[in-house]
Amino acid sequence: MADKLYGEFYWKRKELQRLRNIYRGRASRAKAAGLFESTYLSQIYPGTLGYRETDNGQEDLLSLQRFNASDQYHKEQLLIQAERKVNYLKQVLDNPMSSLKGMKDIIKKDLKTNKLDMNSAPVRAKLSSFRERPEGAFKHAKVIQLMDVIDARTDLTDDEKSTLKALIRTKLSRRERVDYDSSILEWDVNIEELLKNPRGFIDTLSEGIPDDILEELVAEAGKLETTDNPSRLPF
Repeated sequence: MADKLYGEFYWKRKELQRLRNIYRGRASRAKAAGLFESTYLSQIYPGTLGYRETDNGQEDLLSLQRFNASDQYHKEQLLIQAERKVNYLKQVLDNPMSSLKGMKDIIKKDLKTNKLDMNSAPVRAKLSSFRERPEGAFKHAKVIQLMDVIDARTDLTDDEKSTLKALIRTKLSRRERVDYDSSILEWDVNIEELLKNPRGFIDTLSEGIPDDILEELVAEAGKLETTDNPSRLPF
């Protein structure tokens, strides 16, 4: 049992190390460009990565030494902590706002341009908004990812894609928050299940919506811009 637990922790920690390195590389590039605070990387703290700040620097709370020095119960707890941090970091680092390139791509989509002048007023306004509302920017990017994944589906017709996107936007807009993008993480629909059975969700979400209203929603959704390189990563 002890050897099995050690093996599980070893490989989970190895994955955590990989994600830490990805974060460090992205953070370094973002800081060099003076844009770190505009990305969601600025919201990833030492504790998120499994470190604790001390007078001598950062202490790794998920080191092999700490694991080996722990009793059975605390070894199990360390494994649970490592799993949670790996799962969280995978989700966060998959988001476009957690990389310099991804953040710039979001600005391009929002401003509907292929080239960015980082000193232009519209871009500066976007960067300021990202710094002031990092969670909102993160969720906005997640909505865009979801729409891009739907666009990339080859098992749906264009009408089905437009219908599904329109219904999702309507669903999100019905929440209390004005900006639908801000509520995606609290949405009560399982996104993974939606992507497994999109036609089933079209039927579910369209219940109670009159046909003429549904046609208007689909028409509006058909006018939305899509991205050239949709993310295929799971949510």
